[in-house]
Amino acid sequence: MDNYQCGDIEAIAMLRDLTERPFAVEPMSYAAGCAFIDDDYVSLRDAKLPLMDWGFTRGDACQDTISVRGGNFFRLHDHVVRFEDSCRTLRYACPFTREQIVSVMRECVRRTGLTEATVQIIMTRGAGPTGSRDPRECRHRFMAYCVPFITVAKAEQLAQGLSVHISNRWRLPSETVPSEIKNYHWIDFTLALFDAYEHDCDSALLLGKHGLITEGPGFNVFALFDDRLVTPGENVLAGITRRTVFELCVELGIRHREGPLLPEDLARASEIFASTTAGGLVPIVRIDETTIGDGGPGPLTSRLRDLYWRKRDAGWYATPVYEELENGE
Repeated sequence: MDNYQCGDIEAIAMLRDLTERPFAVEPMSYAAGCAFIDDDYVSLRDAKLPLMDWGFTRGDACQDTISVRGGNFFRLHDHVVRFEDSCRTLRYACPFTREQIVSVMRECVRRTGLTEATVQIIMTRGAGPTGSRDPRECRHRFMAYCVPFITVAKAEQLAQGLSVHISNRWRLPSETVPSEIKNYHWIDFTLALFDAYEHDCDSALLLGKHGLITEGPGFNVFALFDDRLVTPGENVLAGITRRTVFELCVELGIRHREGPLLPEDLARASEIFASTTAGGLVPIVRIDETTIGDGGPGPLTSRLRDLYWRKRDAGWYATPVYEELENGE
């Protein structure tokens, strides 16, 4: 990220002042969330995006979402590195260093007082001169916010499992918009969710251009066949939780691989689950009209899910949000 600074010394100085000076706010000021925008911290309801920002008018933006549990960020370094990679791929010049981005994230969480939270960091193309269509003339914008922890499903669905519809809609091909980047091109996901609701399902999976399963709105998918887990390897987000599942499989000696999955393959899987920052490992117990396994969370899914949360609660890949305050700094 250091190679992508804009050299705006005044903005950096302002950021340092904002993150280092003491603050006094009423606790309820940030009850719904805190945002960092235009070099200032504001309540979530007061956060505004200029109408002409290409992030709004063209969906020209990337983001990364980090969870906080027990006052700890999870895999903070991995998320920030992925964010840097996304900025580089999309040719955004982030005005802040990695350390400053982390400082902003910490401050957003601190102002809310939350210990269980969702934090998002965002870059947009910004806006250029009125009427210009030249992306090189845009001034890029960095933003962040913190809200109470968000999940992809309701508590009961997280525990008991999701029903999922396989939509006929194509996931945006990677050749068009790189799938490994977390972005706001969600029209395909949104329309697929409407398809799912019309089929009495909780969520959706999208197909790629070759008819293979890709991913769902905000999650990767894993399916168990015999004693091996398989997850799609193309046209999908390089999920941090997905990577975490691989590591858990290695720890438990579970065979796993990336590979193609057809819709009919899922119907014969003994277990299926989603992996996501927004909830961890979430069982999928029905694919359209087909019940998966016995219709509840499978034993391997439960084993992996329990280990995931147990390790997180023990400090695995944890970065304390309030560490500097605890040290008296």
